[in-house]
Amino acid sequence: MTALNVFVTESAAHIITDGAGCAGTRLLTYAPKTLALPHLSCAAGFRGNLGVIQQLRFQLSLYASYNEMALHLPADLRRRWKWRCRILPRIFNFDLAIAAFHQGKPSAFLLSSVERPGAPAFEPLAIEYFWGAPQIEADHLRQYAAAMSGNLDGPAFSLLDEQRRNGDVVIGGYGQITSIGPRGIDTRLLGRWNDKRGESIDRDIPPTTFAGTSSTATVTDWRNG
Repeated sequence: MTALNVFVTESAAHIITDGAGCAGTRLLTYAPKTLALPHLSCAAGFRGNLGVIQQLRFQLSLYASYNEMALHLPADLRRRWKWRCRILPRIFNFDLAIAAFHQGKPSAFLLSSVERPGAPAFEPLAIEYFWGAPQIEADHLRQYAAAMSGNLDGPAFSLLDEQRRNGDVVIGGYGQITSIGPRGIDTRLLGRWNDKRGESIDRDIPPTTFAGTSSTATVTDWRNG
């Protein structure tokens, strides 16, 4: 497991992730953990084993419409993954977030193999405002969420950096945000940490690059084509 945060505003839904693919604390690869699905008017964010993430990416590519995905995805994931997660949870557990711009408004939901209070495993959990993992102090989380209502990128990367320093999982490589709104899907680099592939991640190393220094890559769809 690594970092996955979802933030929903009046105009867009955002997925905030890191880019570390690790074995234990050792950085093996730089791995994007989002998937743009413009034909479904949504994007996905993942948290879990990289092999599992690759299979989840393929699963999401099978649906022809957002409505088909929203209807069938929970049962499809339950059928494929529930028994695997029960036998080897450390290997197969995952969190999957869907951020969408559907029927003229942003929305998001979480599907997880992990049962949480008020959120049974493999049942969609609507994200009304903010959901994030790993958890940090509630007061800090509220401060970041409030700050992201204005200048989004800076507070989003600061959130990832605090999760890296204080969370119970390994976070690193780079920070990335994927936003979906009325103009399509936009992915931006938030910043980097000086983590070396093949070496253990030192969570006390500060970021070397901060938000606002990167270029923007955009994936569009029919709404602005």
